[in-house]
Amino acid sequence: MWVNFTVTVMEVNIGVQLTNDGPTKWTTQTRLDVSLVQIGYNSCCLVDITNNTYFLFKDSVETACDPVWTNLTSDVTVFSQRRDTNSSWEFQFWQVHYYLSKVTCKNTVSVVSDWKYVIVLAHACKFPKLSIPAISASCKVARVFPKSYKINIASKNSIDCFDSRTTTFAWTLMTSETPDNISSFRYYALPDGTVSDRATMEIPAGALSYGYYHACLNVSLNLWLVDSAICACIKIAPSPLQCFVLGGNGWEHPVNKSTILNGALSYDPDVDPSLFTQNFTLQFYCKTEAENYTFPDDGDDEAVAAGSSGGCFGKGPGRLPSNTTQITIPPGTLETNTTYVFRYYCAKGQSRGHFDVRLHAVETDRPHCAIM
Repeated sequence: MWVNFTVTVMEVNIGVQLTNDGPTKWTTQTRLDVSLVQIGYNSCCLVDITNNTYFLFKDSVETACDPVWTNLTSDVTVFSQRRDTNSSWEFQFWQVHYYLSKVTCKNTVSVVSDWKYVIVLAHACKFPKLSIPAISASCKVARVFPKSYKINIASKNSIDCFDSRTTTFAWTLMTSETPDNISSFRYYALPDGTVSDRATMEIPAGALSYGYYHACLNVSLNLWLVDSAICACIKIAPSPLQCFVLGGNGWEHPVNKSTILNGALSYDPDVDPSLFTQNFTLQFYCKTEAENYTFPDDGDDEAVAAGSSGGCFGKGPGRLPSNTTQITIPPGTLETNTTYVFRYYCAKGQSRGHFDVRLHAVETDRPHCAIM
């Protein structure tokens, strides 16, 4: 037995949006716009702006819409194309009010809808315009702040509204371990001492853990629905290690005395003071000022053994044999009237820091005078 039948492939409706240019001042026209990514075959769209006022749109002149819809309005518009299509019109609303406007598009295989409030106010008013100039919304180019730094996130805002005399700023934080996925961000409690009710957000130094954060600003004019929001992505990274040698830079020292280089004041600013030098890797490097030698960026394992005289410990420039915060240079090791440059490296994980000391070796101590 043979059966003949016909299959009709219908295109569905995709991505309907209903927008308007509100807030608008009462007695002026409001511009409305309905758009679709795609309108399906034999599709009709009904826009309801309340108060028994409707507008009908369809994909072609031949399309017959639902009789219930056609009985609601004689205002019918045909979309000019099937993809990325839209239609705009203006309408003067009846009074100061919030009008819930809706659009529904349907054919026999799909139904899509959208809704928006039309805001009609007594005086001219616009949504706040917001920007955070120095920071991107994308975490791919997040602004990096060291953990130990105070964080200031400044916004630039334009307020143009005669219907309100007050503006409210409200900052929030969200964090995620997968910053490329915006939906993975979750709210993060604002640290104590955070300033979050001004145009500039201020977060105390050391208050945030390492990772990515969205700093989001909402600016409200204290009128319902008349507000705007914007977010910017920041990254909290390890702070540069603070490496110091007691006595600072630019010494003179006699060659017949021991020279002590002490880096015990170095610290990691991201941790509790009791843990300042925990897990540090420490290295001293040396060269004479006249030697053509460049210190490595981060230090390495190139070792230099102590020698009897000349150069740095008699072995030329490079790393000195010490892994502690202090190194002692014995008497007679340095050459008279020679300037030495010592570099002290400290490292912890991916964080690095260094401190340079210039020391000029002289034959004897300079005379010291005192008034008794």
